Amino acid sequence: MIILASPGIGRRNRGFESALQLLFEELQLRDIECKLLGSRDIYSPNMDSKFLKYISSIFKLNLGYKVEMGIFALGLTIQLIITRPRTLIIMDPAIAKTIHFFIKNYKHKPITILWNGGPIKPPYYYVDLVAQTNILLFQESKSFEPSQFYLPHFIPTNFHPKCSAEIARKLLGINEDKIVILCVSAVNETHKQVLTLFTQLSNINLSDRYLILLVGNLGSESHSVFENLKLLKDRLAWKHITLQSNEMYLAYSAADVSILWSKKEGFGMCILESICYEIPVIVRAESDVNATFQELLITVSESDSSDLKQKIEQSLHISPVELKAKSVTVQNKFSATSVIEALITSIEDYSKKRKIYEN
Repeated sequence: MIILASPGIGRRNRGFESALQLLFEELQLRDIECKLLGSRDIYSPNMDSKFLKYISSIFKLNLGYKVEMGIFALGLTIQLIITRPRTLIIMDPAIAKTIHFFIKNYKHKPITILWNGGPIKPPYYYVDLVAQTNILLFQESKSFEPSQFYLPHFIPTNFHPKCSAEIARKLLGINEDKIVILCVSAVNETHKQVLTLFTQLSNINLSDRYLILLVGNLGSESHSVFENLKLLKDRLAWKHITLQSNEMYLAYSAADVSILWSKKEGFGMCILESICYEIPVIVRAESDVNATFQELLITVSESDSSDLKQKIEQSLHISPVELKAKSVTVQNKFSATSVIEALITSIEDYSKKRKIYEN
């Protein structure tokens, strides 16, 4: 059995949770015995609760995150002892550390896989395998211990087809005559650089036909971000919405172009989805995602605002044939079948090595 676990399942709708949910569904489709565990299955306090945020602010520490992950890991450890799964897939190092502390000498310890897109620094002694989504970091760390393998995000088998822009915009409350620039990001000041992007866009004198559609969950920094975005209202038209994973097709169907402005990005699921929905994608020339998607992206210089405006205007004239070809490319390259095969092969190979070592 494979257990996939995250306290965010059933609680948040970030990339981490969506990716793990999709992986679970693909394993089920292939009749692979698996179980998805989240906050509804294992109790843990919510790090976004007012109480934990208040305590964190007093001590100037990220206690909410540590408490949520720590208590969830304790409950998960009990589940592992009861169910004895062959493999455990998690996306957070803090959970791996706690589990390792309690069951490092346990006879039925599962093969623990950390599926992550961040920098992995050796020694990562508390997991058996690292499934790396960032191709650059994977290439840099092939010689590290533990063993690493490349496991990118993927297009699900039951991928929701695109609907007409007219229907999508009507459902989302967007006028048909707007040119929609899509930005998929949690509303924060750091990782996705939302505020930086919006400031750049407000400085390039876009016509009033343009609308920036920000799609993402709220977080602890959202109020501050929105207060700053309100200051740009006279120069930039924008709209924020939150959607569930099964509703995201509406945002992609309504969009004319997609922009991801983060510099450090483990993979960029919204890039994969945008290309799949035949939407041109603009990113920073300095972004890590260029190594993954290469010529499929439109790159701009962060320091040249005129370049950003020019690339947005150029993207609107890319032929449907070219966009369709790019869509087919990513669907073939990042298919669910190839990713599941890579995962199972890595588990089997490690299992053989462990048996040899134990004998």
